[in-house]
Amino acid sequence: MIKKEDLEGWAYYLGNCRNANIAMWIPDEEHFIHFRTKFGSTFAETIKHPEDDEVWDVFKPYKKVDMDFGKEREASRAAEKEQK
Repeated sequence: MIKKEDLEGWAYYLGNCRNANIAMWIPDEEHFIHFRTKFGSTFAETIKHPEDDEVWDVFKPYKKVDMDFGKEREASRAAEKEQK
Protein backbone atom coordinates (compact mmCIF):
# COMPACT_ATOMS: atom_id res chain seq x y z
CA MET A 1 0.00 0.00 0.00
CA ILE A 2 1.23 3.52 -0.80
CA LYS A 3 1.81 5.68 2.27
CA LYS A 4 -0.14 8.91 2.49
CA GLU A 5 3.06 10.98 2.44
CA ASP A 6 4.00 9.42 -0.92
CA LEU A 7 0.73 10.22 -2.72
CA GLU A 8 0.79 12.78 -5.54
CA GLY A 9 -1.92 15.41 -5.56
CA TRP A 10 -4.69 15.07 -8.14
CA ALA A 11 -3.32 11.70 -9.28
CA TYR A 12 -5.45 8.58 -9.79
CA TYR A 13 -4.68 5.37 -7.94
CA LEU A 14 -5.70 1.75 -8.28
CA GLY A 15 -6.68 0.35 -4.94
CA ASN A 16 -9.43 -1.16 -2.85
CA CYS A 17 -12.42 -0.02 -0.87
CA ARG A 18 -15.98 -1.24 -0.62
CA ASN A 19 -17.29 0.77 -3.60
CA ALA A 20 -14.34 1.57 -5.88
CA ASN A 21 -11.13 0.29 -7.42
CA ILE A 22 -9.85 3.65 -8.65
CA ALA A 23 -9.83 7.02 -6.89
CA MET A 24 -8.18 10.44 -7.11
CA TRP A 25 -6.14 11.86 -4.22
CA ILE A 26 -7.22 15.40 -3.23
CA PRO A 27 -4.22 16.82 -1.34
CA ASP A 28 -5.82 19.98 0.08
CA GLU A 29 -8.53 17.99 1.83
CA GLU A 30 -6.43 14.87 2.42
CA HIS A 31 -8.92 12.35 1.08
CA PHE A 32 -9.72 10.41 -2.07
CA ILE A 33 -12.69 10.96 -4.35
CA HIS A 34 -14.34 8.35 -6.53
CA PHE A 35 -17.58 7.94 -8.43
CA ARG A 36 -20.21 5.60 -7.09
CA THR A 37 -23.47 4.38 -8.57
CA LYS A 38 -26.26 3.59 -6.14
CA PHE A 39 -29.90 2.91 -7.02
CA GLY A 40 -29.32 4.20 -10.57
CA SER A 41 -27.69 7.49 -9.53
CA THR A 42 -23.98 8.23 -9.97
CA PHE A 43 -22.30 10.67 -7.62
CA ALA A 44 -18.88 11.62 -6.23
CA GLU A 45 -17.99 10.22 -2.84
CA THR A 46 -15.02 10.98 -0.62
CA ILE A 47 -13.08 8.37 1.32
CA LYS A 48 -10.10 8.51 3.65
CA HIS A 49 -6.66 6.92 3.50
CA PRO A 50 -6.12 4.07 6.02
CA GLU A 51 -3.70 6.27 7.99
CA ASP A 52 -6.64 8.57 8.85
CA ASP A 53 -9.32 6.08 9.85
CA GLU A 54 -9.25 2.66 11.48
CA VAL A 55 -13.03 2.22 11.85
CA TRP A 56 -14.80 3.09 8.58
CA ASP A 57 -14.22 2.03 4.99
CA VAL A 58 -10.99 3.44 3.54
CA PHE A 59 -9.33 3.46 0.12
CA LYS A 60 -6.07 1.51 0.09
CA PRO A 61 -3.95 2.80 -2.84
CA TYR A 62 -1.57 0.31 -4.46
CA LYS A 63 -0.52 1.83 -7.79
CA LYS A 64 -0.57 5.25 -9.44
CA VAL A 65 -2.43 5.27 -12.77
CA ASP A 66 -1.70 7.58 -15.70
CA MET A 67 -5.01 9.22 -16.55
CA ASP A 68 -4.05 11.87 -19.11
CA PHE A 69 -7.43 13.19 -20.22
CA GLY A 70 -5.77 15.73 -22.50
CA LYS A 71 -4.44 12.90 -24.70
CA GLU A 72 -7.84 11.21 -24.71
CA ARG A 73 -9.53 14.47 -25.74
CA GLU A 74 -7.05 14.93 -28.62
CA ALA A 75 -7.63 11.36 -29.80
CA SER A 76 -11.39 11.88 -29.64
CA ARG A 77 -11.16 15.06 -31.71
CA ALA A 78 -8.94 13.34 -34.29
CA ALA A 79 -11.42 10.45 -34.56
CA GLU A 80 -14.27 12.92 -35.00
CA LYS A 81 -12.42 14.67 -37.85
CA GLU A 82 -11.90 11.32 -39.58
CA GLN A 83 -15.64 10.65 -39.47
CA LYS A 84 -16.41 13.90 -41.35
